[in-house]
Amino acid sequence: MLSRAQVRELDGHLRRLWKLGANMLIRWRYHREGLEVFHLTSYGLPAAVKKCAWLIDGSRLLTDDGRIAAATAAGCERSTIRLGFILAEDNGTKQLIDELLGKYSVIYVDCRAVALYDMVSFSLHSPFEQVTQVNVLSHFINLAGERIRALGLPVDICMTTTGDGFYAWNDRTGLMADVGLYCATMLALGYVYAVRPRADPRTVPRLRACVHFGSHYEYKMMRGGGSEPAPFIVGDVTITLARLISKALTHQLLVGTYTRRLEGIDAEWGEKFGMPIMETPAFVALAQQELAKIKGTAIPGGEITSVRSYLTGPRVDERSFTIRKYLVSDKHGLEHACYNAKFNLTTKEGGEVRFGLLESDMAEFKARHDPADDIMIRVV
Repeated sequence: MLSRAQVRELDGHLRRLWKLGANMLIRWRYHREGLEVFHLTSYGLPAAVKKCAWLIDGSRLLTDDGRIAAATAAGCERSTIRLGFILAEDNGTKQLIDELLGKYSVIYVDCRAVALYDMVSFSLHSPFEQVTQVNVLSHFINLAGERIRALGLPVDICMTTTGDGFYAWNDRTGLMADVGLYCATMLALGYVYAVRPRADPRTVPRLRACVHFGSHYEYKMMRGGGSEPAPFIVGDVTITLARLISKALTHQLLVGTYTRRLEGIDAEWGEKFGMPIMETPAFVALAQQELAKIKGTAIPGGEITSVRSYLTGPRVDERSFTIRKYLVSDKHGLEHACYNAKFNLTTKEGGEVRFGLLESDMAEFKARHDPADDIMIRVV
């Protein structure tokens, strides 16, 4: 691995090549004097990606001669960075260089869990109350991420503001990273709603929330002075989240449709579940297994003794219920599928946190459903 001084030296070279955003640093490869960086102008990126979509996918390292030729043909220029040290060719060094380059580029992610927290009636509060609510919510989102990571799940929370809420996602990718993000979202809701009865209600937000899964582009907005980059995401997943949250009711929790092919690092889960694709009901069941590990975690007012997150639907009898899929229409007439979810926890001191709506509370939820899509669940 590189030392801190070596990282600073390399990052300084990349920043100069970036030229305050004039260039996007797309790919790199080893060079006898350091490394060679493939870059192009920011406005030239769309045309290049149209020719070679893989330019912003996966690892930044280029080793294949055919792809090197294709990147050049697509408009990428090459610049050699001469370093005062030798770059190792181990996986850790490659990953670190990828991460450094990612600060000065656009990255495409084909599937990632993203949460959207929306503060209800935010505009009705005074500016001081608004900034207090923003601080409280961001604190609990970050704290929940730290607690879930301590349990062993791969979690590194990123956030960007929507003005009256936050998009939050996991900088890590893969099935278990998505599970980690989901668990962190549930715990963050638990923190907020555990502290609400103990604080001035004007300083702790009421929420509606949604978790969805899908593709997006990520750009890390750098400033010229050398500060840490601020991540920003946009894509199918954020568009759908915005559509879903616009129809969500106060205190409602929606979960979008999850479709992840279990291959690569996730292949072992495909073998374990006997399915090549993970979908929402199975995903939430897996997340519940991991979420149960937060028992013993301290929250305002006590220590968690039980926790449950589940998708809802009408009860059939004492031992059976359904999971109901809903379709939300947007202003363009397009429909977005989702599930209604509940999150409950209890504490050793007898306290309870309940977030999400029961089916009986959803008369005002503007969505339709097809009974043929209902999934029957039998409680053993």
